[in-house]
Amino acid sequence: MQNWDDLRFLLALARCGTMTEAAKRLGSNVATVSRRIERLGTRLGYPPFAKTAEGWVPASSILPLIDIAETVEARLALELNRARAMTLTERVPIRLGAPPVVTLGALLPMLRDAPHALGGIELTLIDRVSGDGLGDHDIIVRFDMPPAGRLMTRKVGRLDVRLYGRPDAEETGDWAGLTGWTEASGPMQLGLARFGRPPSLRVDTYNTLASLMRSSGLPGPLPDTALSFDDVLQPLDPGGASWSVDLWSAYHETRRNDPAIDRVLEWIVAACARAQDRAGPVAKTQARSRSKQG
Repeated sequence: MQNWDDLRFLLALARCGTMTEAAKRLGSNVATVSRRIERLGTRLGYPPFAKTAEGWVPASSILPLIDIAETVEARLALELNRARAMTLTERVPIRLGAPPVVTLGALLPMLRDAPHALGGIELTLIDRVSGDGLGDHDIIVRFDMPPAGRLMTRKVGRLDVRLYGRPDAEETGDWAGLTGWTEASGPMQLGLARFGRPPSLRVDTYNTLASLMRSSGLPGPLPDTALSFDDVLQPLDPGGASWSVDLWSAYHETRRNDPAIDRVLEWIVAACARAQDRAGPVAKTQARSRSKQG
């Protein structure tokens, strides 16, 4: 390939699915992205992408090239970060994708309480609700262990989920849940066991669910880390059933021994541990409060 920079455009469009989003990620414009992809197609002898209703989809024949581009990107980031670690003069950019409930309940409090713990790291936090791959993140945090592949994985924490509600709200059998839950999921089973029917309202994230429950009075399953000591929501059944899910991190295998990756991973583990340590007393305090009110 005469211009290695074309790999960046190839990778961005494969990840984003639209030229507009790819241009934003690259700090470029749609015309440039289109021209680079067209030039790549001329060299290949066929269009590298097909336009569909879901966006631009890469041809199966260029998937190995996309894999190479991801490897090149990751290795470049690794070597750059090693060089920066030697000079200690330039901040290292890291893009971290995590579920909003993890960001709000663990990562942001860690940034607030220990603002200098990531000195030298330029951290970008991105809400990531679903998906298996890294996308354009350096590190992802997800609710279950990532599938096998070219990812390095590590367990970084745990979420404990139980039924919460407003103590001043009358139980009618209606409750709120998440759109992504299946009948067999742990939170759904908690709700079904208590209320005997599926949720009457659903939203897409735990953070939105907590806001809905506070405003509507509907009960529902929430992680303990989503609550605070003075929260209006309290456990419906103090000492009752709960469900736990492990939190896992993942990053590309070529970033192994990257000092910036290692540092952020340790920070994530510490943030999740602090959040869990704090969440236990919160749940117990609220349970005692509800028992007194009962």
